[in-house]
Amino acid sequence: MRKLNLLFKSLFLLCALIVGSSSTWAAPVTLTIGDYAGAQDPAWTNGTAYPTVTINSDITVTSVTGGNNGKYYTTNSSWRHYEGDNGAVTITTTKGTINSVTFIYDSGNSGVLKYDNTNVVSGTSCSAVAGQTSATFTVAHSSGNKNGNVQIKTITVDYTGAASTCETPTFSLAEGVYTTAQNVTINCATNGATIYYTTDGTTPTTNSSVYSSVLSINETKTIKAMAVKAGNNNSLVASATYAILGHMGTEADPYSVADARNAIDANIGISEVYGTGKVSEIVTAYSSQHGNITFNISTDGLTTSSQLQAYRCKGTTGVDASEIRVGDVVVIKGNLK
Repeated sequence: MRKLNLLFKSLFLLCALIVGSSSTWAAPVTLTIGDYAGAQDPAWTNGTAYPTVTINSDITVTSVTGGNNGKYYTTNSSWRHYEGDNGAVTITTTKGTINSVTFIYDSGNSGVLKYDNTNVVSGTSCSAVAGQTSATFTVAHSSGNKNGNVQIKTITVDYTGAASTCETPTFSLAEGVYTTAQNVTINCATNGATIYYTTDGTTPTTNSSVYSSVLSINETKTIKAMAVKAGNNNSLVASATYAILGHMGTEADPYSVADARNAIDANIGISEVYGTGKVSEIVTAYSSQHGNITFNISTDGLTTSSQLQAYRCKGTTGVDASEIRVGDVVVIKGNLK
């Protein structure tokens, strides 16, 4: 039996997975002018600029008054905007898109808000802004023949917020080679998420098994898991491969060709291990310049069997690589790739 140093060589394919995303509906939010303004500065007067107001973390309202006619009315808790001073209100969302905006005006206004040259009636939802991330409403006189003003009391924004993405599942055990059966738990940091998983290396879907308890792994398997929660984007797919080989490929107890192929096929790289088999064919003849040879081994020495390639193998003490012949039983040392 010949002992040689070498590099195991195999090929594998890597597949890219593209996970789609989606959006979710967010509850409408309302800016009540009196509540906001009163809390900030109830003494706003003519000429005082109205600030940009954040309704929530997603929606902001920028109010433009112009000139000296902009005013917060304490009596009816409203913002006044004049046509002649280029009065306008801009709604902006930082997540998703706007579905509609509804304004409530104070009674007796001489003006209206317009979007895209169309009147926005008080209390009526304006859905012409659907799909926009920002929409500006301008002031115009209701009859069109003189300077009008609008006193806005509330602004309600219905929007589609960007959905959160579930956290990627995690495994309790690091992937790798183990000599005995192992238990694996799957966790997800997204509260209330359902975990779907597979153990055959395929990509999980919502038709896959639902994770509920610890998984017992007693043979080489690749576990893949995905977290799903209503209103959220699905998580990325987590993957871990566990090779249960029964031993660790020592010189005294080397891997068989099947053991080594299991580890390679599971896409697990292992360094400095021993394997054994019978030389089935010489792939590249011995090179006296480099002192190496490339050959395949199998359990029975047949090329029709599962094979492992000893890539650019060099000899060791007492064994010269030039002596390798088909049919030789060898113990080889190297890295699985």
